[in-house]
Amino acid sequence: MGTGGRQGLGTGWIGQRLGTGWVQVGLDKGWVQVGLDKGWVQVGLDKGWVQVGLDKGWVQVGLDKGWVQVGDKGWVCLGANLVLFITDAFINFFSQPLELP
Repeated sequence: MGTGGRQGLGTGWIGQRLGTGWVQVGLDKGWVQVGLDKGWVQVGLDKGWVQVGLDKGWVQVGLDKGWVQVGDKGWVCLGANLVLFITDAFINFFSQPLELP
């Protein structure tokens, strides 16, 4: 009945557990957090940004402004279309229906 993971209606979230990571979706707060072995991806749907954490750094993507911040010292400006494409790819990849026990 539940495609894409388990959903907690009371708290408004969907959790998906993978072999080496997890996917947590906060529907009430409007964010998606993806945990992997050596990194994580956090998507703020209500604020329009994507934050990607890696071993030695992180990348923050501002969807509403169309920019990408790499590390804590500088940033790289990207087109809004490219940023939206990256976000759409993240959401589509990590929001695929998974079989849960």
